[in-house]
Amino acid sequence: MEPFGVGTSLLSMETRGLAGLLGIGMATLAACGGVGHAQEAAPISGGIAAGGSLLVATPNSIERLSVEDGRATFSLPGAVRSPDGHSLYAVSGSELIATDARSGEATATVPVESGLEASVASEDGRVALVTEGSPAFPDLPTGRTTTPIRIVDTRSGPSGVPGRSWELEGNYEPEAFSRDGESLFLIEYLPADAPDRYRVRLLDTATGDVGALPSTDKVPQSSMQGERVRQVLSPDQAVLYTLYESYSSGNDGIAFVHVLHLEEKWAHCIDLPVEMGVSPSWYKALATVTRCSPR
Repeated sequence: MEPFGVGTSLLSMETRGLAGLLGIGMATLAACGGVGHAQEAAPISGGIAAGGSLLVATPNSIERLSVEDGRATFSLPGAVRSPDGHSLYAVSGSELIATDARSGEATATVPVESGLEASVASEDGRVALVTEGSPAFPDLPTGRTTTPIRIVDTRSGPSGVPGRSWELEGNYEPEAFSRDGESLFLIEYLPADAPDRYRVRLLDTATGDVGALPSTDKVPQSSMQGERVRQVLSPDQAVLYTLYESYSSGNDGIAFVHVLHLEEKWAHCIDLPVEMGVSPSWYKALATVTRCSPR
C-alpha cells in the first residue's frame, strides 16, 4: 500500500524546471528490492526518529524498527502515510485510525464501513478508501467495471462531518491527493474489464466529477502501457515521480518516468535511455534531490 520509497542514483537529469534523479544500481538494493519480493522493506524518507529508530514500508505494513536490534516498536498492517510522513492511516475493522508516525500513538479514530482499506492520504488528514483487496501499487490491476471510492476526513473525529462516497464507472485506483486537497488523482485502467494500459484522471472532491488531466503542453494525456516499478515524492511534496517499465512485442523493454505535479495539476512522461529498459527491475532505483546552489 505504501507508495513512497527511497533509492540510490547514479544518473542525474533535469526537465521542465524539476530536479529529479533516476539511477540503475550496480548491485541489488536490499532496502529497495524488486517488485514481488515479499521480504523487501524500504526505508521511508525522513523516517528516522530520536532514539535510533527507522520507519520502513513493507509490502503489507508500515513499521518502525529499532536501529540497534531491528525489532519493531510498532507495525500497522495496510497503512499509508501522509506526504510529510508525520501521520499514518490504516483501517482496523470498522474504524479508520490516524497514528503518529514517530510515537505510534493513535491521534484520531473515525468510524467507516467494514471491508474498506486506506489507499492514499492528503497533507491535511483526508484519506481515500477503496474496497478491501483492491489492486495497490505495485500490483497489477484486475478487471472491474465500477470502483467505489470514499474520502474520509480524520480531523472531523468520530462525530464529525461524514465522508464523501462515489461509485465510479470504470476501473480506477487512487494515486495521490492534490496539494490543495480539491482533487484526487486517479489511475484509470483500460479497458476496464481486462486492463492493458492506463491513463491519469482527476476527480473533483467536491462534486465527484472525473475529468482529463493536462500534460505540460496543455492537452489531455493519452493512455500509456507499463508496469510501475518505483515511486518517490519530491522533497517539497509537490511532485510525484513514478518509474515504469514496458515490454511488448518487438522490443526488449523500455522505461520511462511519469511526472505528476500535485500542485499545478499536470502530468508528463520522460523517456529513458534503452539501457534502463533492459535492466532487471531490482536494479532500478528512484530518488529526488533538492536543488543545490553553486559554490
